[in-house]
Amino acid sequence: MLGVPLHLNGSMLLLALLVTVTYAEFARRQLDLSQLGAYLIGVGFVVSLLGSVLLHELGHALTARRYGIGVRGITLELLGGYTEMDRDAPSPRVDLLVSLAGPAVSAVLGAAAVAATLALPDGTLTNQLAFQLAVSNVIVALFNLLPGLPLDGGRALRAAVWALTRDRHTGTEVAGWVGRAVAVGTVAATLVLTVNRLLAPLALPLMLLVAVTLWRGAGQSIRLARISRQFPLIDLRRLARPVLAVPTGTPLAEAQRRRAEGDRPD
Repeated sequence: MLGVPLHLNGSMLLLALLVTVTYAEFARRQLDLSQLGAYLIGVGFVVSLLGSVLLHELGHALTARRYGIGVRGITLELLGGYTEMDRDAPSPRVDLLVSLAGPAVSAVLGAAAVAATLALPDGTLTNQLAFQLAVSNVIVALFNLLPGLPLDGGRALRAAVWALTRDRHTGTEVAGWVGRAVAVGTVAATLVLTVNRLLAPLALPLMLLVAVTLWRGAGQSIRLARISRQFPLIDLRRLARPVLAVPTGTPLAEAQRRRAEGDRPD
């Protein structure tokens, strides 16, 4: 799409099934629909939701390309999607712009869906679809702005710390630790919503999976920062061995003999 390869992960089918069932039951109760009609509406909502996620990721991808960063592709999966780039942003400013492009797209889509909700008659199918899309996009925008890696807000925090300290690795490590705090907060919020019966039972395992994914992603970011910080300490010249040039067809034993003679002290 727009020159960006799109990949669909098999786990996305589980997300589609979960959202279809949950939304179909909601639509059946709210609009007094038949079972078949409710599930058709659920499928339509899933398609709209995945389209919103795709546009969110395209925001990242097109902004990255605008600043000369190659994009390997967009993958849609169980927890939404992600954009794979071939290198890091060259500056904190570019890192900030690329990270905020996705939430900005979701916010615009949410605002458009809110306007559609207000314009459509209450209690109608189109009104309910517009309302759910508005809620979904606003939630996606706000959740992704939480300041912890691997979320978009975490990348924005990394860019800010990078700009202040002039050290990308410090920015990554700080945003990674905040990401772990966000993961713990997600678990706590999920438990509170579940106890107060404000979270659908089918959504509980998905939210816990989100928290685990955030924790793992944050941990990977912290480890990557620590490893990358050591790269300047490695002297590649000491690791490299000089090349011994020999004529084509020279037997291996002869090449090894010449190499050994070359290593002997005079």
